[in-house]
Amino acid sequence: MVVVLCSFVLAGLIFLAVWFKRRITKKMVVSQLYIYPVKSCKGIAVSSWPIGPKGFHYDRQWMVVRAETGVFITQRQIPKMCLIETKLTGPQERLSLSLNAPGMPQIDVGDGSDRCEKTTVEIWKQKVQGIDMGEEVAKWLTEYLSVPARLVMSPPDYQRDLDEAYVKELRQQKETTLNIAYADGYPFLLTSETSLNWLNANLISNQTSSDKIKLDILRFRPNIVVSGIPEPFGEDKWKKIEITSPHKSTPVVLHIVKSCSRCTVPNIDWKSGKRFEEPLKTLREYRMQPLPFDGEDEGPNKTYPMFGQNCVAQLAKGKVSLADEVHVLQKI
Repeated sequence: MVVVLCSFVLAGLIFLAVWFKRRITKKMVVSQLYIYPVKSCKGIAVSSWPIGPKGFHYDRQWMVVRAETGVFITQRQIPKMCLIETKLTGPQERLSLSLNAPGMPQIDVGDGSDRCEKTTVEIWKQKVQGIDMGEEVAKWLTEYLSVPARLVMSPPDYQRDLDEAYVKELRQQKETTLNIAYADGYPFLLTSETSLNWLNANLISNQTSSDKIKLDILRFRPNIVVSGIPEPFGEDKWKKIEITSPHKSTPVVLHIVKSCSRCTVPNIDWKSGKRFEEPLKTLREYRMQPLPFDGEDEGPNKTYPMFGQNCVAQLAKGKVSLADEVHVLQKI
């Protein structure tokens, strides 16, 4: 009788422990959402946004290129591109683009539906298609950037493939979003508030300077920001996640393809256009990692500063909203 009673008590204590842990465990939720209509220009914070065949609708749909060569231009070459504000207006299925920048009048670019002539441009040494958005915006960009520039739009029917080495297994899932417009490499970039907090707490520059800096997540140009991850860089271990809410009939499932290797863009303060040494200085100290399928010309021991996760969606449809819950379906 005593043994049975003890068993019931033990079972009750285990139940209470599990229940209490669930009560105090903070949920992982989508805390911020962004799209970047023009590559390397200022993004737009949104509360909810639909997914299409190339990632979030209108994300990196337009790109600035050099007028003479068609090669893409980014903040890496011209930091003040981060000060170009983008605005989308109109019905969701046919949004029109407007641009604004310091010292420049606002220019309405349109939605590109009145243009159909395709041209060849270049991004990361890859030849891709674009639709030229006309002389007026070309003159506007040229004046602001002080280099001959043009604006191109990714044709709706054009498919730019991802790095096959990282998505080979996902090719079998026919509806997976394995195409992009003008993003560097993948349809979605996911970052973590917990990881950002750790980075700010460990910035090397703050250890020797009286002028403390605090980075915000927009330095990393994410699409999806998640709060409530229990440990810094816990997202490194994710392979597959589900984003859902009580109001959704079908959750959004994301496959985490690879960690995001960071270039010099996060060192640019998007509010001023000035370049600094952080966060790369600290990331190079603590977050250097190899890429599983690195290019042959990089060498076998090449490592990169990492922050954030590149993702693809299982289905080219659905919507992600603020406060959606994030559940890990599979870890590596």
